[in-house]
Amino acid sequence: MKKIFSISLVFLLLLTLMGCGEKSALDTNALKDDVLKNVAFEVELEKVGDTAVSVMFTLDDSVEAEVYKGSSVYPDQFAIFKAKDKASANATKKMLEDYKQSLLTDYSHYNAQQITKIENAIIYTRGNDVVFVICDDKSKALEIIKNH
Repeated sequence: MKKIFSISLVFLLLLTLMGCGEKSALDTNALKDDVLKNVAFEVELEKVGDTAVSVMFTLDDSVEAEVYKGSSVYPDQFAIFKAKDKASANATKKMLEDYKQSLLTDYSHYNAQQITKIENAIIYTRGNDVVFVICDDKSKALEIIKNH
């Protein structure tokens, strides 16, 4: 009886630990709707076509991207990247960190008022999904992302 109880206890402990881990992938459709509706951007964002996405970002062929951007005067952006595996997600995160640095350099030359917003950009990873946001209200955007 003690053996069965011990095995059951170990099994229950393992299930509990698995439940405390990282959440599964993001519900990207709900996240997109929520961010675009409830996050303050300085300008209205529009969906970027695939050709422009490939010019903006250097992505692995297996990464799907949905990108929304304002005008070139304002850095406001929202993007969701769905990678095939953790390695691709990590590569996407690194690429976004480099992209952020590039934006900081570019905007320092012609619209320095936007630097703080770019410095506060969100690069958030869950599972194989990576979310990138540049907006006026980082805390609101992060709250929404973490709740999806």
